[in-house]
Amino acid sequence: FVSCPMKATSNLALTLCDADEFGFAVTDANGKTSRDGLWVIGNASDPIGHLAHAIAAGTKAGPLVTDYIIEQAIRDKIN
Repeated sequence: FVSCPMKATSNLALTLCDADEFGFAVTDANGKTSRDGLWVIGNASDPIGHLAHAIAAGTKAGPLVTDYIIEQAIRDKIN
């Protein structure tokens, strides 16, 4: 076995939200980041995840993102 450090290949997460020491976005269990309105899935937060993991994370985060967008639209109409 060989141990290789995992490191994000870009600094995108670092420019958008809190990231761990390897450059991956830090999220809650639903993919929500420290930045309001920003969720991430797949290898953006789970460096060892596979496509199936990303799909599952997307189906979990998708309804939350939709709710957020609807709440923002309602808030905009009220204000």
